[in-house]
Amino acid sequence: MSPLIDALREQGVRRMWLEVIRDNHAAVALYQSLGFEVRHGLCGLSERAGRERGVIRIAGV
Repeated sequence: MSPLIDALREQGVRRMWLEVIRDNHAAVALYQSLGFEVRHGLCGLSERAGRERGVIRIAGV
């Protein structure tokens, strides 16, 4: 992901964001190691019918 982020920055992109399941700690840690920060909690649904699952929005500069 680092080469992609670097290429986007070189093209003038100053803000990036993504969404990830809150309980996916490995993904959250990966994105934070790349300089992203947790910004918002969102509400989503899991694949199991009707069961709510926390989703977070992660932003990077």
